[in-house]
Amino acid sequence: MVEVEGERVLAASCIRKPTSEMKVFTSSERAKESRKLVFELLLADQPKREIS
Repeated sequence: MVEVEGERVLAASCIRKPTSEMKVFTSSERAKESRKLVFELLLADQPKREIS
């Protein structure tokens, strides 16, 4: 997830095509928190397994 200047919602960087005028922020607090949340949701959706 990245923040694009002038846009209200975050964008998925793997889908969004950049333009020469676009300003993309990958390290903003908003982008970092969003990536953290997505990762936590993915982990929560995995089956439990024992760690040996």
